[in-house]
Amino acid sequence: MSSRALVDCVTTFIENPRGWLTIWGPPGNGKTLALQVVVNEMVDRGFAAVYNTFTDLTDLMRATFDRQRADGDTFLYRFQRVQNVKVLTIDELDKVNQTGFVYEFRSKLVDHRYRDAVAGRTVTLFACNEDPARLPDWIADRINDGRFVVFHNLGRSVRAVQSW
Repeated sequence: MSSRALVDCVTTFIENPRGWLTIWGPPGNGKTLALQVVVNEMVDRGFAAVYNTFTDLTDLMRATFDRQRADGDTFLYRFQRVQNVKVLTIDELDKVNQTGFVYEFRSKLVDHRYRDAVAGRTVTLFACNEDPARLPDWIADRINDGRFVVFHNLGRSVRAVQSW
C-alpha cells in the first residue's frame, strides 16, 4: 500500500473512529505522523486523545510502580487514566524490552482496551514495524479478530537523506 492509501485509511478512521486501527510497515513511511494526525483531529473534535510510544508509556507507568509519589500519583491512577482515555495511540508497540513488568502491563492494558473497543467505549491505534502477527499470540489474535482494521503500509521511507 502507498502513502496515499495510508492517508485514505486514516481519513476514514477519523470520520468513523471505532475499535482498533493497527498500522505496520517499514521505518520512516509515516506511521507515527498518522497517529499524531489522528490525535490532533480527535482533540479538535472534543475527544480526549493521547499519543505515546509504548516504551515511553511503560516508563511513565513504571515511575509509580510499587510506590506512591509525594503528589499522591500512583500506578493505579495512571493506569486508569490510560485505560479510560477515549482515543489512545501507541507507537512502536513492538519495540520494547520484554521484562516481567512490561509483560504484565501490556497484557492488562491491551485486554482492557480490547474489551472497551468491542463495547464501543474506546478507540485504540497501534503502529509497529513488525507484522502484528509476530506479536505474542494473544495480542495478534485480538488485533486480527476481524472487527478491526489492520493496515500494512508499504510506502518507502520519506525521511530526507542529508549530506553534511
